[in-house]
Amino acid sequence: MIDYTYTAKDRETGEIKKGKISADSKNSAASILDEKNLYPISIEDAKKSESILKKNVFGTSIKTKDRVVFTRQL
Repeated sequence: MIDYTYTAKDRETGEIKKGKISADSKNSAASILDEKNLYPISIEDAKKSESILKKNVFGTSIKTKDRVVFTRQL
């Protein structure tokens, strides 16, 4: 079983939900979400997901040197 992170839309309320799910493949994960009455928007391998601390507003990585300078100035 592989852990996946997902973003899905609730079919009844239209609410966007995020979470983790364990499945054999992305297709299996999509099937499980469908059974839970959720419409999958994105399904990604949890290991590939980056920490929010490593991303800036535009989604690119922040260099360690830049983080150190920022922290010192803070």
